[in-house]
Amino acid sequence: ATLPPWLQELTCVPGSSFLAISLSGVDSHVLNALCTAPTSAFATRVRVTWCSANMDARLGTDLGAFFFDRDFLGAAAQFDARSISAIMNGVRRLCVCEDAASAVKASDDAAGVGSAGTAEAAPGAEGAAGATHARYVADCGVLHFKASLPGHLASAPVEVVLYHSAHTGRLTLYGKVIGFDCERAGDAEMREICDESYDCFKLVDNRGYVVFCSAACRGMFGLEPWELVGAPTGESLHHEDELLLRRRLGDTSTDQQPLIMPRMTTNAMQYTFIEPMSSPGHSGDAASASRSGTPMHHTTRIRGVLRHLAWSGFRWIDFVGTFKWRDGYPISIVLQIRSSVVEKSLLWDREGKQQELVANHPSN
Repeated sequence: ATLPPWLQELTCVPGSSFLAISLSGVDSHVLNALCTAPTSAFATRVRVTWCSANMDARLGTDLGAFFFDRDFLGAAAQFDARSISAIMNGVRRLCVCEDAASAVKASDDAAGVGSAGTAEAAPGAEGAAGATHARYVADCGVLHFKASLPGHLASAPVEVVLYHSAHTGRLTLYGKVIGFDCERAGDAEMREICDESYDCFKLVDNRGYVVFCSAACRGMFGLEPWELVGAPTGESLHHEDELLLRRRLGDTSTDQQPLIMPRMTTNAMQYTFIEPMSSPGHSGDAASASRSGTPMHHTTRIRGVLRHLAWSGFRWIDFVGTFKWRDGYPISIVLQIRSSVVEKSLLWDREGKQQELVANHPSN
């Protein structure tokens, strides 16, 4: 089916009129449980892990206060009764697509055909794309929040689609708030600048989730930019590279995978691929600034080579990540990505043994 055209403009940077609400850990079994037994313990174990904040000021309320850490039914209950029915119907359509794709894949595997064509063969798939990395979209139409919500939420109709990635297990509700046009400075200008580049740009918020992705990801990964909005930082990485990057960044957390958030520690700053730089207007000794109570602003940069998720597997990329910090906490992250020109053997030997990220890069 034809997807709503507003999806092609979707970002969650300040000034945009879109919103996104993500649940992680929604594999095909959980998705089916949401259809058949949404109140079961199996279905309610998945929670909303992220809610965009870009519309909070314009809506006059904290959207995350009504969605964060709720299970799927709890999140759906923030809409009115008719909208809840539309959301549940959307989940059922996603299940139909998943079940049909699984049946085709099982048939192909039995015949020795492989997985090629699985998503395309799923009857009734709305926006199904890719063979290895199957994704599905269900258009829920125009929905309304329940009348008891504060601010402008109750009076703000929202066009909603549900998106599910079978590979990453992420279920995201994307919405366009009707009656709130994008503010030019906050959204369109950024898109125009980044979309002109052959490199792919991602903007990550201070909670570690993608709020913007540029158009180059279409040709580079076979994914639409809006598909990556609402994704945690590690979702698009090969699991082995994710763990290696997490270790190099000093992130030892295990309860929020695949969310990767760096820690600005002394050890992390000593890594060769992180370059500490004082921001203009904040020069001087950082320790004395901290003791005096002055906010510490720093910019650090990480660079490396790893594998990024694509529609048909993973693709090797070179990346540069620029982190802006305030008092030791990241306030924004910009990732610049291009196709890797480095031989795989520089990171992985012929026996498949893992090497350190960037340690053998020629530029070092």
